[in-house]
Amino acid sequence: NMKDSATAGFKYFDCKGINRVKIKVRGYCRGHFEVKTSWSGEVLGKIEVGFSNVWKEYSADISIPDGINALYFTYKGEGSASLASFTLEK
Repeated sequence: NMKDSATAGFKYFDCKGINRVKIKVRGYCRGHFEVKTSWSGEVLGKIEVGFSNVWKEYSADISIPDGINALYFTYKGEGSASLASFTLEK
């Protein structure tokens, strides 16, 4: 039940060559998730999401720096979104 500006953080991942991020979301939402490696850090990329009453995967080409990183997903938009999972891909 993430509303505008809500952030979910996850620690720690050994990232090597990650260039795509997928998320699984559902909800009465229209907006995007920002992906960062620190709470107040630079936005590495955005994943657009939209209304869906079933779990749906969304993805974007986002490069995560190599090394041990935390990941933060901040929802920006209307309504509320439920974030079920994320996947990091090479």
